[in-house]
Amino acid sequence: MTAAAKKNRIEDVTEILLSKYSGLERDWLPPERQLAQELQISRPLLREAIKQLKIQGYLEPVHGIGVKVIHHPNAPIKALLETQLPSAADRIRQFGDLRALVEPQIAAWAADKAQSNRRQTKALRDLHEKMEAAPTYEEKVELDIAFHRAIAELANNQVLALMLSAVADLEKENRTLTLAAVGVDKSLKQHASILQAIESSDAAAAKRAMRAHIDAAQSQSAKA
Repeated sequence: MTAAAKKNRIEDVTEILLSKYSGLERDWLPPERQLAQELQISRPLLREAIKQLKIQGYLEPVHGIGVKVIHHPNAPIKALLETQLPSAADRIRQFGDLRALVEPQIAAWAADKAQSNRRQTKALRDLHEKMEAAPTYEEKVELDIAFHRAIAELANNQVLALMLSAVADLEKENRTLTLAAVGVDKSLKQHASILQAIESSDAAAAKRAMRAHIDAAQSQSAKA
């Protein structure tokens, strides 16, 4: 088999796997031998296809267990960031700079649109209350990320929302560290100030509150 033919065959197998399993997030592929027999292909070819789908963010091999079906289409961006910026500290610092530039304006736009979209504004408050009540630190991190994404959605700027989504894994890395550095209680108080400004449709106050929140996170992270 020529290199071009092998590449085409791998692409054929990846398409089959995507069509059969991409809608089953958090499920697992059948065992390798069974799946190779089912698709009537060799196991080495199947491994190559799985490797490609791992790079694309659709599969996650778990050593000793199997291959988990996921949906992380931002994986190539994460891989590119890790290649271009191998230092985790540099990635986090530069992501913090991006947040400082973008998120205060997002908060201001969200405040402008709060009165006309009460459903999303209420969803934002619900996320804040869930974060307050969350029993574990890991759940608080996830809800912290969801809170900031909900503000971007309320701002109704899809490009910025997609930008934040595109660096989702880096965002989680950043939020985990900054939440630990600032402290959950302080972060919640800062979130409350942002939320109050948005609910009051006070764009200037929302912008200031978000900027203060990000500045505090960056300052504490630099000391950590």
